Amino acid sequence: MALEVYETKGRIDYRKGSFDPPCNAVNGVFLIHPLEINNAKFVFSDPKMDRLIEMFAKTFREKGEVGDFVRAILRKNSLKIVGLIDARSGKARCQVALILIPFLPHDYHDPAKKRVIRLYILAATKLAKFLGAGYVGLGAFNSVVTANGKWLDLQNVLATTSGAAGTAASLFAGSLRGARNIGIIAKKSTLVVVGATGGVGLPTTMMLAPKFKQVILVARKEGPLVNLGRALINEAGLKEDQVIATLDTKAALKHADVSILATSVAHAKELGLSANSFKSGSLVVDAGRPKNLEREVVQKGEFLAIDGGVYELKNGEIDPSAQLILQMGGDKLIYGCLAETILCCLQGKTVSQSIGARTSTDLVKAVSKGFKSKKIKLAKLRMFDEPVSLAEVNRIRLIRLAKAFEKLQLPAIQSIPLGLKPA
Repeated sequence: MALEVYETKGRIDYRKGSFDPPCNAVNGVFLIHPLEINNAKFVFSDPKMDRLIEMFAKTFREKGEVGDFVRAILRKNSLKIVGLIDARSGKARCQVALILIPFLPHDYHDPAKKRVIRLYILAATKLAKFLGAGYVGLGAFNSVVTANGKWLDLQNVLATTSGAAGTAASLFAGSLRGARNIGIIAKKSTLVVVGATGGVGLPTTMMLAPKFKQVILVARKEGPLVNLGRALINEAGLKEDQVIATLDTKAALKHADVSILATSVAHAKELGLSANSFKSGSLVVDAGRPKNLEREVVQKGEFLAIDGGVYELKNGEIDPSAQLILQMGGDKLIYGCLAETILCCLQGKTVSQSIGARTSTDLVKAVSKGFKSKKIKLAKLRMFDEPVSLAEVNRIRLIRLAKAFEKLQLPAIQSIPLGLKPA
């Protein structure tokens, strides 16, 4: 049964309400934006507008005149609820409303638009507080443009989460599950994390790296890479020869048994990856929203590709509008960052978490434990919002077995010195 909106104030519809029996949960909001032009059609109720945007999306990219046309229409529909989620756990119950921020992915990488995007995010948060929300979560690039939520948290409007811990928790568990399914033994294998120093990449790396024989860290700047490499050695207990830091994505991926793509590119083409970029029989985990991998690359490749950061909301209801906008391919499926927002609401949190440059492994573990207690489960292996078939898993497993005894000619990696003295 669809949720009903029964209260309207200003430009925003909000199902505020009270719950019986009373509980310590709070209602929340989750700020989203279209991941591409075609995704923008789901915020409209006009079939003519849907068809128009769909037609444009087949022909034009975001940066063109059509992108500007879509942005203008989105602004007219901004600061309003475009979907509702009702979550329950025992006596606790909360509602999380999806609020539209009217920008496309490329806008978030444009320094000239940073201030206006932040103002929209702040306006949405203030309006949500006025209507009774107690927590705000940041979806996709809304986290990036607010410095992983730090800027919004400093405005002191509502408790905030970037959702980094929720996404990292799913990447940790999902990567190990996917690796086991195709016969990868972590302690004998190499892990590569692209975007290792980002809000999601960093906690994921700190959690996963000790499980592997070797880890290769990839990012765009040397300084943060060196800091992360030192942290893995000094805090996580890895040996110096187990950690490699590099700016060379393509060379690193050729060494990977498990690759995690956790970049914040606006479009997969920006990474320039092809089916030949990955080792045959390897696992590739795409943590990006928008995705870091293109469908045609996966279809041509000899590797298993899975989505990172997908959960199943066992005790709850996602209304049809929210399902269309989230585009997860299931009526109970949610992003990791949204899952963390729902968890904070169910727990009645009043303080921010997963904020700033570094999310701790202790928080990731606490969030993972919270998911289990609230019956927010890691989804089965998926890619492009569809289940990964057993046939595909077996195909990659057989490829891996066939390649096991081959001597591979791997490219040399231009590594960055970590500046550590020999032990």
